[in-house]
Amino acid sequence: MRDEIAPAYEAKLDEIARGLIEAFAEHDQSTVPTLPAAAGLFTYPGGPGIPASGTLINGLAGTISINVNVDPSAGGQALRLRDGAISNPGNPAYTYNTAGGASFGDRIQQLITELSATRSFDPAAGLVASATLGNYATSAASGLEAQRQASEANSTYLQVVSDRASSVLAKETGVNLDEEMAHMLDLERSYQASARLMSSIDSLIGTLLDALR
Repeated sequence: MRDEIAPAYEAKLDEIARGLIEAFAEHDQSTVPTLPAAAGLFTYPGGPGIPASGTLINGLAGTISINVNVDPSAGGQALRLRDGAISNPGNPAYTYNTAGGASFGDRIQQLITELSATRSFDPAAGLVASATLGNYATSAASGLEAQRQASEANSTYLQVVSDRASSVLAKETGVNLDEEMAHMLDLERSYQASARLMSSIDSLIGTLLDALR
């Protein structure tokens, strides 16, 4: 668990985290884009840049976080999820809702599309190299469940083997009450037969002695 299963699943979680950062990244909305993509709703210590596509970053799942610029509890504004400029509120190039429309929904629709888009994943994580984020996460969870079921089946099998071995060992070396009771009854019958024999011999000797007198 420590040396194989946990590290393997951690790699898959790292790729899911990288996929989330990539899917929610913001892009330069200028007529002629020149700025690089930047971490939007999800960020990490390496932000504001986003991780390289299809490249595993060990430990990323443990450091991914919600961008403070969209977190009201940290002084951010939740409406930036609709409007953009989460990555850099001071840079209008990352603003999607340039007109400030209250019913603007294009950015939300883009995020939905990104979540269902096929993207690259690092094969080093042990899964496919290309999938949607949802399918990749499902495959990761399914793989872990398959390992759990296999481990449970193996544990059950080993328990049966252990119980059978213990039963055989107890039979060979331990005390079986049924068998010991049968032996005791045999000994009791043998004792009774011996007692009757001794009594008969004693009676015979007495008769012989009386005849010699």
